[in-house]
Amino acid sequence: MRILNRIGGYLLLLAAYWSAVLLFLRYEISISDNLIVSIVILLTPINLLYTFIVLKMHWIVNVVCSAAVPCLSLSLTFFIIDQGWYPSSDFYGITTAIACLGIFSVLLWELLYQVKIRFPLIQARG
Repeated sequence: MRILNRIGGYLLLLAAYWSAVLLFLRYEISISDNLIVSIVILLTPINLLYTFIVLKMHWIVNVVCSAAVPCLSLSLTFFIIDQGWYPSSDFYGITTAIACLGIFSVLLWELLYQVKIRFPLIQARG
């Protein structure tokens, strides 16, 4: 049952990423002049909420991870787009970028979850 809860949490995270980035692109929300900074600032509250609800590590680790995951996933996404590894039906790479961003974020969160399981020293004190 625990694996089903994690999969459900990841699906909710993907849906939140997809809707947030689509709203960002649709309404041209500009937090900063730099696109990367704007997307990281947009996705950090989603990740922060996710870490405190699902991951439940120490609050400093939660804050650092919720800021680091969008940065790393954006870097990996830009690498994929730069290499041209997206389908030819996606001319501008928008759909591929959003999908890669969500997939890389889920993979990074799973990596952090596995670290949490293996190293219980960073657990939240309750």
